[in-house]
Amino acid sequence: MINPDVRSKVETELRSGEKLLWADKPSKFPLSFMAIYITGFSIVWTSMAISFVGVGVLTSLLGSTSTETSAEAVGAGAFGIFFSLISLLFVCVGIGMVLWGLKMLIGPSRELYAITNQRGYIISPFIRYRIASLSPEALANSERRGRPEMGTLTFYNQANGWMGMMMNSYQTELAAFQNINNPKKVEDLIHTTFFRKPTS
Repeated sequence: MINPDVRSKVETELRSGEKLLWADKPSKFPLSFMAIYITGFSIVWTSMAISFVGVGVLTSLLGSTSTETSAEAVGAGAFGIFFSLISLLFVCVGIGMVLWGLKMLIGPSRELYAITNQRGYIISPFIRYRIASLSPEALANSERRGRPEMGTLTFYNQANGWMGMMMNSYQTELAAFQNINNPKKVEDLIHTTFFRKPTS
């Protein structure tokens, strides 16, 4: 149950005494509605902000070349420059949202997953290397979606959901084994490793 393509990468994170039981990566590109929504919204936001910058520049240029009195022309030009500067702030925010959306969209496809005799963990090497350790208690609170041969195991804790995203809005949440092969077998492995009662 250990994908040979990821074994060497996940083994570098093993702690002393840990034994690797399972390792894998997404078998197909994982997409989420939230990632698509944020990416699409941020692109629209940034495009509109850029158009506002253009309107401000055009206003300042037309103000300076108009036949109005010099005071009116200066006022129109100053307003155009001020409007452009304010719009540039929105462009910067939009670029930040685009980058965050792309991280949410692309990041999960680069993740690596592992289960050992002590814990589970997720490695996210996209843009900034991160690793999340999942305790047996966190692994116990899971939801399986998809078919038995391919699906997603999502692990829930108090930091998950909207609250977790608001607290860590600059990064994606590492709380799922996405689009893995044989998720039911992985779920069974978690149960037998951490929660099966020893027979007397």
